[in-house]
Amino acid sequence: MTEEPVKKKIGRPRGAGFYLSNEDLIAEWYKSRAQDQVTNEFARMIQLMSEKISGRHFYTEPRDRSDCIAGGVMDALKYWRGFNPEKGTNCFAYFSSVIFNGGQKAWHTIHPVREKTTIRLSDKMAKYM
Repeated sequence: MTEEPVKKKIGRPRGAGFYLSNEDLIAEWYKSRAQDQVTNEFARMIQLMSEKISGRHFYTEPRDRSDCIAGGVMDALKYWRGFNPEKGTNCFAYFSSVIFNGGQKAWHTIHPVREKTTIRLSDKMAKYM
C-alpha cells in the first residue's frame, strides 16, 4: 500500500501566534455599529493593535512611543464608522492602516520636518566660520 502525502495547510492555525483575528474584530465592529457607539471590547482590540503596530518602530523617548500609540487609537476611534463591509471584508487591514497613519501623524506633530525650501542663515554661515 502506498500512503498519500498529507497536504499541509498554508499559514498558521488560529491561536498560534495571532493576537487578534479579523473575524473577532469584525464581529465586535458589527456590535458597535448596532449600538452606535464603540464597545469596550472593540476599544480594547484597537488599543492592542496600536501597541503591536507601534512595536515595529524604534523610539528614543518612551513618551514618543506612548504619544504615537495614543494618536493611532484616537484616529481609529475617530474613523471607526468609516469601515464599509460592502467594499471589503478585511476589517483588520482597514484599522491597521488607520492606526499606522494616526501614529505617523502624531510622530510628525512631535518632530516636524523642516521644509526643504527654508533657508537658515546659521546653516549657510557655518561653513564660513
